[in-house]
Amino acid sequence: MTSPKKTRKTYSAEFKEEALKLATKAGIAQAARELTVYESQLYAWRNAAQKKASTSESRECQVKTPVG
Repeated sequence: MTSPKKTRKTYSAEFKEEALKLATKAGIAQAARELTVYESQLYAWRNAAQKKASTSESRECQVKTPVG
C-alpha cells in the first residue's frame, strides 16, 4: 500500500527575501521556528541568493569592462 503523494509547498520570492532578512536579524534557527520552515530551507535560500548576487556582479563587471 502506497501513501498519496504530498505536494510541495512553494514560497514566493518576497517571502524568501523577508525570511532571509529575519534570519539575518534573529538567526536561522529562530527564523525557521517563527516561520514554520526547516532550517535547511533557509540555508538553501541564502545560498541561492548569494549565488545569484555573485553571478549578477560578475556579469556587471564584464559588461562595464571595455574589450580591446
